Amino acid sequence: MLNGFTVSLMLYGVTCCQTIQYYRFFPADRRSFKLLVAFIWLLDTAQQALLTQAFWYYLIVLRYTKDTEAAYQANWSLIGQVAPTEICAMIVECFFISRICILDARRRRILLLLIPLTFSFFIFIVYIVKCYKLPDFVSATRMQWLVGMLGSLRAVIDLTIAGAMCHILYSHCPSDLTQRFSSLVKILMHYALTTGLFTSVLETLYVVVYLAMPSNMIYIAIYFVHGKIYVNSLLAALNSRKSLRALAEQDIELQPVRFSLFQDVNLPHSHIH
Repeated sequence: MLNGFTVSLMLYGVTCCQTIQYYRFFPADRRSFKLLVAFIWLLDTAQQALLTQAFWYYLIVLRYTKDTEAAYQANWSLIGQVAPTEICAMIVECFFISRICILDARRRRILLLLIPLTFSFFIFIVYIVKCYKLPDFVSATRMQWLVGMLGSLRAVIDLTIAGAMCHILYSHCPSDLTQRFSSLVKILMHYALTTGLFTSVLETLYVVVYLAMPSNMIYIAIYFVHGKIYVNSLLAALNSRKSLRALAEQDIELQPVRFSLFQDVNLPHSHIH
């Protein structure tokens, strides 16, 4: 569990760097995007603060009080960090779903993902309530079905989003692509697939470890990390526009707005709209 906390702390540093980079390089972005980034950063900060408090409690407080029974129970902050983690994941998924709807109005079917997304929200609420009622780690075996459903829904949503993005990019590409333009499209597709696969693999790994070893702390360490991946995937998508813009400005005249994941973001002096 300590290793998971260490990795999450490192990823939080990446989150802070990406947040600073966003406000530095995209001051002309819409206010809604700026507020989204600020809110995501605040949620990630809250999650990291709760994790820090939890480890202070287990490593310092319990060692001083020598309360052996409390060491086998999840304290309030360890349970509470689930809330900002899941909210971040849902916000990021909603963001990419909205981008897909803007890219291709014919793909309104992607909005059907809001159904499992809403369902996952209620599952995580039930999970938190049950964790507070049954805080001892041994009771984790009683909530395996909740974790299995939540992780499976997240993995399916992420893979569907990645697949939809790649399909839109591929289907809207003209046949007579230049080599540089083709490289740009491949970069976008590679990013979409990598992000979706990475989050899905982490979700699947978390569920498998939880179901196989519910009394072990390994699944908790994985959970500490997976929320940070969602946050950084959103920030990376926003910040990558700078490098993509530089590539696009090298004598590439891009096709209409459908090729951009950020239709309603103003990109001055760029061919990407």
